[in-house]
Amino acid sequence: MFLKRGKLRREKDNAIITLLDTFKRQSDELDARLRQSVNASPEVERQSKIARAKYYFILKQARHRRTRFQ
Repeated sequence: MFLKRGKLRREKDNAIITLLDTFKRQSDELDARLRQSVNASPEVERQSKIARAKYYFILKQARHRRTRFQ
């Protein structure tokens, strides 16, 4: 019974780590695009803020779960 719980926890931790990596990469790409552009559109700024908010939310959840990054 406890082995299954550990396996499920590892699977969820890996899913959270994957999401963190995805949102971090997306946020970094949009921030780089904003820094490089002379006249940034409001749409790109909005997308950047949303991606950053998603990243921080998932990071907060990972800390709350005490996710282990291996």
